[in-house]
Amino acid sequence: MVKDTRRSSTCDAIKSLPLTSTRRRKSLKKTVRKDVEVVESTTLVRKRRRKILNVQTPTESKSEQSQTENINSHTDRKIKMPRRVQQLQTVPRELAKYFSDSKMPANFTYAHTNVYRVGKDKRKQVPKEFYTICDCKNNCPNTCINRRLRMECDSDCLSGDKCQNKRITNHQNAAIQCFATSNDRGFGVKTLQNLNPGDFVIEYCGEVISSDMFEKRSKKREKECLFYGMRLSVDFVVDATRTGNLARFINHSCDPNCTTAIWTVGQELRIGIFAIKYIKEGTELTYDYQFETFGRTKQQECLCGADNCSGFIGKQYR
Repeated sequence: MVKDTRRSSTCDAIKSLPLTSTRRRKSLKKTVRKDVEVVESTTLVRKRRRKILNVQTPTESKSEQSQTENINSHTDRKIKMPRRVQQLQTVPRELAKYFSDSKMPANFTYAHTNVYRVGKDKRKQVPKEFYTICDCKNNCPNTCINRRLRMECDSDCLSGDKCQNKRITNHQNAAIQCFATSNDRGFGVKTLQNLNPGDFVIEYCGEVISSDMFEKRSKKREKECLFYGMRLSVDFVVDATRTGNLARFINHSCDPNCTTAIWTVGQELRIGIFAIKYIKEGTELTYDYQFETFGRTKQQECLCGADNCSGFIGKQYR
């Protein structure tokens, strides 16, 4: 213990004063007593606080105290949580018009068309015998038989260059742009032009892989919460996680203004995104992801903000 030498030193100083200054000595004694009382009171308060903190309350048992200690020790450990904020990279100059903030996710490669990771024979999923040549002579409008069958015309179309049923083939995308949302939904896509119901927006591009390969990739990316796959057929999936276009950044909504549809282009299956209502310039584009989760898998929280929002993306089946 360290002794308090404050009282002894001040008293000695008072004694050393001349006898003629008696009044001064009395006043100094009073001030010293007050200072000592203040010091003693503060030390008593500190001691009482220490006792109160160390004393166990009667309602708290030893088992509860040990449990709280264990909980505190667990909370001190760092828990690895999925990263919501993605690492970004600067957008290349040739893609600057597609991104308003000149940023896009790191380890992401932009592709204007699908990248096939399967054999050439497997790319042709539609037999040539099923392909039809329309008899349109006026630009292949909405009444075109191929349009009704969700098939794009090929080079044998009688309308020639005037054919309007080659939107995916000719990349006749709408003027859209990727931007950073302000409500923790990451990136989003908005239209830079007015869109009418049925207008083609963009093709959903990515890596065309087998369903088994996509399942393996999904297990590896489960901690990252990155799932950007869209089923093309029973055997194939378009994975836009690392390779894709602006369609990858279109968000989900319980009240969407767009929809997806599988179209036949040549002998290949392709996914297009189309407007289902009038969309004003500057509006964010959305569609229903239609996720399906099974078992104990947690559903992803929905942040669309629609009046009919269910709170979760997709449905859950037991």
